[in-house]
Amino acid sequence: MYLLYSFRLALQSLWREKWINLLSVLTIAAGLFMITLTFFVVYNIDLATKRLPARFSVMLYLNDGLSEQETGNVIAQLKKNNAVEQARYISKDKALEESKGVLKTADYILEGIDENPLPASIEIKLKK
Repeated sequence: MYLLYSFRLALQSLWREKWINLLSVLTIAAGLFMITLTFFVVYNIDLATKRLPARFSVMLYLNDGLSEQETGNVIAQLKKNNAVEQARYISKDKALEESKGVLKTADYILEGIDENPLPASIEIKLKK
């Protein structure tokens, strides 16, 4: 009997003070929404930062006068480094070929060039 009386009194109070109760519910809902939104933003940033290192690489541009032995020594030193996953040599000709592949629609950019302006390079992929 006492429990039924308490519920009836609570419902009457809710009905009498509609706007205060509505504002309380909206305030709690807004707080929960902000907490959830913050969680999802942090979660997505964490996922993105874990995937980024696999997509990017560092390019090491070599001087034109470097011999094959010196280039080989540089690559060997890079591969010894624990932070380096892969080191790939890209010759001047291969670099020009790749540039032409990237600039398919804007091939006019490379038309007036007589000699290859691109240096030889080493593409370095880092470990995660």
